Amino acid sequence: MCRYCRYHWAFSLTPGPPNSINNEHPQHFFIVSHSESQPELEASGDADVEHYPLVRRTLWSCSCSMALTLEITAPRMSPDWIEIIADKNRIESNLRLAKQEDPERYKDVDETKAEFYKSGSLGTLNTYISNILDDDGTGKPKRISVRNKTFSIQYGAQCEFIFKSLGFRKENDQNDETFWLPPRLPPQDGKTPLRSQRAYYEDVKSEIQSILELNRNPGQAIVKPSEEARGALQKGLGLETRTPVPRELRKPNDGTDLHYCLACLGAPSNASDELLIYAYKEQIKRDPQGKDYLYLHALKALATYGGSPEMQMFCFDQDQPVDPIQSSLSYFGFPPNSLDSLTLRTAIEMVPQWTKLRNSQPPLEMAQARQHIVKIGKYLERVKGKHDVSSVFLTAAYAQNMGYHEALHTLGVKEDTDLDYIASYAIGLWVEESCDQGLIVLALEALLNHSPAQDDAGRASLENTLRDLRSRIGVLGPELAAATSQSTSVELPALRPSLPPPPTLPPRAEDLPLGLDNLRNTCYLNSLIQYVYTIPAVRDFVLNYTVPDMDTRDTESAVADFMIRNGITKGSTGLELTTGEVFCAHVFTRELGVLFRDLQTPQDAGQTWIRPRQRLANATLIQAHRQGSISTPKKQDGKNNESLETASDSSDVTLVEIAGEEMPEAGEGAEQEAARPRRAHYSVETLAKAINSDETTGTEQEDIGEAWSSVKSHLEIAAVLAGPESRSRDLRDLFITKCSNYRRFVNTSWEVKPEERDFITVNPKPLAGKSLGEPNLYQALADTSFDLETMDESKGEGALRVQFHSIDTPAPHFHVFIQRNFYRQGRDNTALEIPETIYLKRFIYSPDSANFEEKTREWALKTRLREINAEGMERRSSDDEISDFMDAIQEHASIKVEDISSKYASIKALSQRHGVALEEPDQVLVDLPDAETPGSDPLSGVGPVPPSWDSLHARMEKEEADQIKILKAELDELLAKQKDVPYRLHTIFCNPSQIASAGHYYVWIHDFEQGVWRKYNDKEVKVETDPKNVFTQIDRRAAYYLAYVKESDAAKLANIPRRGAAHQNQQTGDIEMGGTSGTSEHVEHVEHVEHAEHFEHVDHVEHTEPVKPVPPPKVANMGVLPPSPI
Repeated sequence: MCRYCRYHWAFSLTPGPPNSINNEHPQHFFIVSHSESQPELEASGDADVEHYPLVRRTLWSCSCSMALTLEITAPRMSPDWIEIIADKNRIESNLRLAKQEDPERYKDVDETKAEFYKSGSLGTLNTYISNILDDDGTGKPKRISVRNKTFSIQYGAQCEFIFKSLGFRKENDQNDETFWLPPRLPPQDGKTPLRSQRAYYEDVKSEIQSILELNRNPGQAIVKPSEEARGALQKGLGLETRTPVPRELRKPNDGTDLHYCLACLGAPSNASDELLIYAYKEQIKRDPQGKDYLYLHALKALATYGGSPEMQMFCFDQDQPVDPIQSSLSYFGFPPNSLDSLTLRTAIEMVPQWTKLRNSQPPLEMAQARQHIVKIGKYLERVKGKHDVSSVFLTAAYAQNMGYHEALHTLGVKEDTDLDYIASYAIGLWVEESCDQGLIVLALEALLNHSPAQDDAGRASLENTLRDLRSRIGVLGPELAAATSQSTSVELPALRPSLPPPPTLPPRAEDLPLGLDNLRNTCYLNSLIQYVYTIPAVRDFVLNYTVPDMDTRDTESAVADFMIRNGITKGSTGLELTTGEVFCAHVFTRELGVLFRDLQTPQDAGQTWIRPRQRLANATLIQAHRQGSISTPKKQDGKNNESLETASDSSDVTLVEIAGEEMPEAGEGAEQEAARPRRAHYSVETLAKAINSDETTGTEQEDIGEAWSSVKSHLEIAAVLAGPESRSRDLRDLFITKCSNYRRFVNTSWEVKPEERDFITVNPKPLAGKSLGEPNLYQALADTSFDLETMDESKGEGALRVQFHSIDTPAPHFHVFIQRNFYRQGRDNTALEIPETIYLKRFIYSPDSANFEEKTREWALKTRLREINAEGMERRSSDDEISDFMDAIQEHASIKVEDISSKYASIKALSQRHGVALEEPDQVLVDLPDAETPGSDPLSGVGPVPPSWDSLHARMEKEEADQIKILKAELDELLAKQKDVPYRLHTIFCNPSQIASAGHYYVWIHDFEQGVWRKYNDKEVKVETDPKNVFTQIDRRAAYYLAYVKESDAAKLANIPRRGAAHQNQQTGDIEMGGTSGTSEHVEHVEHVEHAEHFEHVDHVEHTEPVKPVPPPKVANMGVLPPSPI
């Protein structure tokens, strides 16, 4: 019972049948399955208005069939009863009348006793009810005399109806004395049943005691201890009763109520990420319509402000559009992606069964099933390239005539719809492609055959439309053309040229590049691989890479011998190489070559994605020099500990540290090793074990910039291993931008320091005071590196005065890294405008270059614009204060001179800056007239009054706006001239995560040859022909890393190879894995496998094989057929 409203809440738990535990999650998740309101309960006779006033009954059920019922009942003591019983005026009136009628009897009632009468009526009633509950039925029944002083004064005749309602009987004894007889209950036997008479009086007593407790004065004894409802409910349901520890949630900066989000999901405050995801899945099962606007919104908010990277990625996946083909597969009970292994034999066995089932269903189900069969057939034809299997589906859908009512449901019209309207409506469906065009033809034929002969005008319109549409049926495939050629016997008139050209078919699978499977958190690596694959110089080098002598060298001494024999000591950067670096680079390049060959020549023409090898993921991030740790499993007692991975704040977590590996002491074996290559911190043997490890799947989440540096480093070292003919320096120079840092000290000339950069880092948010409009890439580049930076000159001789950076030679592939991560401070989600063509001439200059004078003018203009912005902000921040002060002057208020002086300084500075002359304050307020002198001139004796603040402010604003307009016009003219050295946008790496160092990566890549953009999102590859749509789809807050190419050489620097013919895997030094595609099962083989040591384990994710599709061919609500082999 609630102690405040006194409503009663009765929970009852119905356990599910044995062994009905939810396999997906061990916790119960209750969802409302039935609810009844008070009118419904009273109509059914289930509400005992007097003793069990039921106002609501709600049933919650769990997926395991456990049920929880809640019954809410109104208070047994109505508020009117309580008001009458506790009415002190009524009791005082009763006492006064009693004293008047029998003063002798009531002469001992003093003020104390009178106060007891007035305040103790509920307490007395509580005693009466307690006596009823405590009576065991063995003694003489207690009774209450009507003349009893306490009863007559506290209750009297006014409360007689209440006692009758409570079950008291009014009787007379042999002496004709009237008394009230309380009810007698059956003896207590165990727990009190709901709805019993004893339960009623227990409820009445609880309500009275709750009122007494709420009105208890400090120092009085507790009437009845209260218990928190949550604890009582947990105890009653057998749940753990410990106080939940709430989730650590960061305060949202957008006003989102995270507690409301938890409530939407029905999750407790201490719910783990796994439990929140489970709750979300359960909610959308029962309420699919609320998925996007309610449940996903709540889950995304909780993931953003306290969720793990896995939860972020789950939300991202849920936010993607649902593939229509998956809904068709689900309709027939197919698991996702089961069409990859669908054979012709299975289709021939399965589809007729579906058709037979479909024909036994109502017209609506028939229409839906036929539409899903067509979708699956077209998908097999256009995407998978399985023409024979597709033909089975399409023939089954198109060959059978459509019934009249099925045709109505197919087109979405009613029986009484005019034929003229149906004809025009069908054209709209055809043009918009909102219904399959072949089914539109079948539906129109069915309606035409069923239409009344007397409707000549309607039939003629329908015939003309059908004629038009059938003439275009050839573009839909031979199955439909053959199926519909004889399906109508109607003579159709001539063709009406009223339709647009036939629709453009979507690209076939063989026209799209292959996607890459996400092993686990390898979305960043998949995006990088797709990018690198489009660079011919890198692609050709990797595909042709061969260093036979290295293929069997997986020991420290073997690699060292190879390096000595081939004179390999330094890399393309001039730094000394170690044995570990050489080994890792070789393995990475070999693995990348295996993947590139699979991308070039897939095993199946209809294949849409392939699965990279785990060795490639391992080799990508493992580095021979310790700055972090290798993430390899630690086995303890034959068990793998499994935990959720967390986002790292740096790349350290993905670098390598191997347990059990002893580090060489400084100087150890110096004399013996003087002529040998320097050993890495980890031996080649240890690195080989880490690379070959299949204990984990995928990798930790990694930053794209760090991963790119690792990939490029491996490739550069591999180029050195391949020999001079590989032109390793050329490969490196593809991505190196050469810059210069110019510095000028006090009383010195310019000093220059050359620099090489893999990428230019920019901050998307403008620096304080530097914003000149909407953030864009040009401004970010200038703010971060290429604008003049002025230093403090007060440090005197030798101090740095100014400095700037400039580009000397931009790399053919010019990379920009957008720094959005601030580690524990969160993520910078500033939207950054990204130009499709960028002109790097703006950043190519030096003190002795011809354009340096223009550059210094540009800097001066920017500086002045920023000063004006800063002045405007400063002025506006003090507008209210100054305005109030000026108003006081205008009203000739009594102001002390010292107060005026303290305010006058800021006004004078602003006024002088804008050419407004003000009198000194001691001259402004002189000889103020007496305010009380009638008829006196308030301005007599007063010097020149300063202009009003409004007019001064307006003048300042106008002059400021005019100045900004002039300066911006000159700046725009300068920048417009700097359109040399154009670079075109080639690649956009995106990460839409809302937290730092986590989230899902995907990449947009421009195909210059075909003039289209493609979005590579792991397995999925989509085409966008209109560049405007690309930039519309890209959230400018998600852009993370950009790759531009030199416009004049764009076609040579970047292209996407077309797929080759299906092939058998070529023999290489490595043994290729079977099942690297989405069309065969996954079998992983690793060469050079040795018994691994017990490695330290950062986290572990269980390795799972792809589910073999064995779809049960069922139609929704049509039953289930025996499974057919696939």
